[in-house]
Amino acid sequence: MSHKIGRNDPCPCGSGKKHKHCCGQAAAPITAKAETDEGAVERVLGWLAQHHRKAFAAAIEDALNEALFEIFEDEDEVRDALTGMDEALWQQAQINLTEWLLAEGDIRVKGQWQRVAELALGPRGPQLNTGQRAWIEQLARKPLRLYDVTEVVPGVSVTLCDALNTAAPPMVVIEQAGSRALQAGMLIGARVMELTGQRVLSGAMYPFSPWHGRVALEALHELAIQAVANEDVDECGDDDDVMLVGLTLIEAWL
Repeated sequence: MSHKIGRNDPCPCGSGKKHKHCCGQAAAPITAKAETDEGAVERVLGWLAQHHRKAFAAAIEDALNEALFEIFEDEDEVRDALTGMDEALWQQAQINLTEWLLAEGDIRVKGQWQRVAELALGPRGPQLNTGQRAWIEQLARKPLRLYDVTEVVPGVSVTLCDALNTAAPPMVVIEQAGSRALQAGMLIGARVMELTGQRVLSGAMYPFSPWHGRVALEALHELAIQAVANEDVDECGDDDDVMLVGLTLIEAWL
């Protein structure tokens, strides 16, 4: 059921380059300025493709299949769903899943499960400059959450309110590309980051229509209720629960 990435296919990281000229090639020496975060995700993905390609690809496939098996009843329906994905949806799914795994997912290395972010930031990870390392560290601690879009300035910014934590104040997030496709009243799954004193989106985005957004919100509420009932946490927040929130949003979006 895997969707193999060809060397001439668009790279799943979303750079717009062919896979062989991006994450499909060996890691290259750092050329970015010491303080910029530019290329952080691409560099880590290139390192993973070089050193842990099979494990990372298997983790992406497992996460996608797990989400699809929650939606469809049998393997044939999952296979049909994967086959029926158009190219744009497949690329966005890979971008979203790749970021989720990089931020909070695990891969199996030498028989042991290891968090991808910790592996990449460890002593044997890729060489990162100061800004790139800071971006990956932030990515690993910023959770994927569901937000109400309350205001949009196309090509400039969006104003978001946390759909679960309604007491949290609105946030103005700088977003040029994504803001052109969003409208007030929508809900989106997103990871809000900080960069040079401003809030920005990390790159992955899960847009929902108002109706489907409410379905996703109900699923997250049920997840929080289960967590409290199991006396795991008071609210969505620990590492395991953050991972479940991400998978729940991926499933709802698919």
